[in-house]
Amino acid sequence: RKAAEKILKNPPKKKSTTTSLEPKLPEVPPADAKALAALEKLGILAMPIAQNTNALYLNASYVGEKFGDEQAKKLVGVSGQLLWLNLARTKVSDAGLAEVAKSGQLTRLHLENTGITDAGLAHVAKLTNLEYLNLYGTKVSDKGMAHLKKLKKLRKIFLWKTGVTKKGATDLRNAYVDAKAVAKLETDRDRLKGEVDKFREGKEKEVGKLEESAKKAGSTAASEEPVNAKCPVTGKDLDKSKKSVLEGQTVAFCCNNCKGKFDKDPSAFRGKLKDFKPSEAYAKAKEKVDAAKDALDEGVEERQGALRTVLVKLRTAGPLINLGWDADKVEPKKDDKQAKAGEPVNKKCPISGKPIDKGQTFVFKGQTVAFCCGNCKAKFEKEP
Repeated sequence: RKAAEKILKNPPKKKSTTTSLEPKLPEVPPADAKALAALEKLGILAMPIAQNTNALYLNASYVGEKFGDEQAKKLVGVSGQLLWLNLARTKVSDAGLAEVAKSGQLTRLHLENTGITDAGLAHVAKLTNLEYLNLYGTKVSDKGMAHLKKLKKLRKIFLWKTGVTKKGATDLRNAYVDAKAVAKLETDRDRLKGEVDKFREGKEKEVGKLEESAKKAGSTAASEEPVNAKCPVTGKDLDKSKKSVLEGQTVAFCCNNCKGKFDKDPSAFRGKLKDFKPSEAYAKAKEKVDAAKDALDEGVEERQGALRTVLVKLRTAGPLINLGWDADKVEPKKDDKQAKAGEPVNKKCPISGKPIDKGQTFVFKGQTVAFCCGNCKAKFEKEP
């Protein structure tokens, strides 16, 4: 108590997170006004990337094919200030990247849907401060990945719709990480996934058995004598021959119509049963069901917490490489009748544990896996 009072009287000073969240920007002199004007005349968007900085963001994607290698030469006028550059959908070629490579401060580069090839990546490799690179829809292949291994600060790269294979992407990633450490993490990931599934399956069976016992206890009357004095539907006097069993207790009604309404939705009338209490047998059975469900949820969460930790370590081991959804899909074998027919191999969603929607499926290693919703399907596709 004394320690708590001391903390309350002298709370720790809050540290401002504003500074830590702000990116560190290079201190550069103002760009040459004439060079900026020349770029803007071409239709290029030129603006500071943040307040109180001379670092620039240039976007030539708006002018598209009107921007090519000849126009790229004009970037040299702001090469000392250029931090982010978007050349998506332009006519810039491998030769034009030689001009881009002169902007040594560059941290973000968009080259999606351009004619860039592996030869151009030799120029990109000179951008030693590059953290983000988008090569979507270009002509690069596994061969060009050798150049990108030189980019030690690279954190994110998009290689979707290129000639880069999973093998090439893995080779690139291994240049940034300890291959043995990653292999261990992958083994841990597979083991933990198995543990989650095994635990959930075992506990769900246990819950199912306990629910059956509770159902039996709930349908078995502790006494033939009704616990109510008036019909819970109409409030009229009872006909004791018209009765049902709710949670192990006998409930009587004034007529069969009321009994039918009650049986259809007992919860709608339960509140009208004054001082109603379940039978002792049902209460104990229900308590066991609730405890088992809590143990299931807590156990799954605990194991999934360990799995998430491993997945985070895997995702942050080296740059994030995006090859697109198609890269992770495994086509079913010709003799795999189950996958051909689209019949899921699972009854519960592997992400949430909820009942599946057969309209949400994904073929993985020749097997059709179903999910409860599109969100869970997307999560699985991203990290099967």
